[in-house]
Amino acid sequence: MLGRLVSAFAMILVAASPAYAASISFSDDFNTGTASAQWSNTAGTWSATSFNYLATAPTNSPTTFTLLPYDLLDFTVDVDVNNASDGGIWLRSDATRSNALLLVIGGNSHTGTGFYFHQIVGGVFSGNLNSVGGLFTQGDEIHVQVVVAGNTYSVYLNGGSTAVTSLTWIGGPTSGFTGLYDFGGTANTGIQSFDNFNLRGNTVGAAAVPEPATLGLFGAGLGVLAAIRRRRR
Repeated sequence: MLGRLVSAFAMILVAASPAYAASISFSDDFNTGTASAQWSNTAGTWSATSFNYLATAPTNSPTTFTLLPYDLLDFTVDVDVNNASDGGIWLRSDATRSNALLLVIGGNSHTGTGFYFHQIVGGVFSGNLNSVGGLFTQGDEIHVQVVVAGNTYSVYLNGGSTAVTSLTWIGGPTSGFTGLYDFGGTANTGIQSFDNFNLRGNTVGAAAVPEPATLGLFGAGLGVLAAIRRRRR
């Protein structure tokens, strides 16, 4: 009887434990003159030039991309964009960016003054989604934050507390990689680049780690089982 109670309580503990509790934290300020080896540098001849990160052969046909090797669930990305012109952040991308969400910063053939999204399915890009403009000028230095929670992607500018645009993608990818896109060319005041990249989030397949409340439940359960055992004696 006691053995069955222990087994039952163990099953309750597993059910009460979070499925994904391990987190990832990554940052790169490119101050060593090189980019972290974690960047894939897949397309676009990426280089940490003058302590900033950029694609030295920018193009959008095919799009440039460099990804980090973390298969992410919910996460937050922060990055500085110098001489903002036409670049972006890959969100929940597969390894080839054939299925992903792309946040474009500036864009619109180097005339954009805000943000828009592309949904990418099977390598096919949607039109501009949830576009917003008039937020900065081509060539500005800006700080961009993207918060990914569930199927909603929210964009914040220059430390603001209110999202300037967001997109909810029902049926979109539930996990994937993040990274950068650069079609900067020469903006009004110089070449676009990225700096002070920071990532925080949860990764797919992380081992479940009981939270304090769960551990408390486990301890209380063991106490109850010990009392039952003493009573039976």
